[in-house]
Formats: sequence, structure tokens, C-alpha cells
Amino acid sequence: MAAQAVTDILLHRALRHFGGQGALPWEPAEVIDTHWGQARRAAGRLAARRDIGFPDALALLRARAFATGCPLPQVCAEPFDEPRG
Repeated sequence: MAAQAVTDILLHRALRHFGGQGALPWEPAEVIDTHWGQARRAAGRLAARRDIGFPDALALLRARAFATGCPLPQVCAEPFDEPRG
């Protein structure tokens, strides 16, 4: 019941944004690039370097962010070497 109430509230807010009643929460474009574009490029480079799939590379970047407590954009801006012991 609580989950349904939260879902209804979030859906209502999302529809309001997508319905043209205000700016999207991820504007401006620099925020989009920082959080999505930079992560996509970093995951692509990591996937190519390690010969793994894109989803696995993105998962590794997210895991590094979680393990270090650093924001994902910061992790994506740094070189991704082998895990530190």
C-alpha cells in the first residue's frame, strides 16, 4: 500500500514535468552530459580496453563509485585501473 502511494506521487510529478509544466529536473545540458554522456564515454572506453560488454563496463564504473563513495561523474573522469588492494 505504501509502495503504491509513493509510485502514484512520483508518477504524478514525472507526468507534470513531461507534460511541459516546468523544466526537466536534469536540465541544463551540462548536467546531462556530466551524468550521462561522460558515463557513456567512460564505459565505452573501459569496455573496449577490457574486451567486455558495455553493460558490464558501466556496472564496473558504478561499483567503483559505490565502493569509493565518489560520485559516478568523478569516477568516470579518472583513469580506471585494476582494482586497488
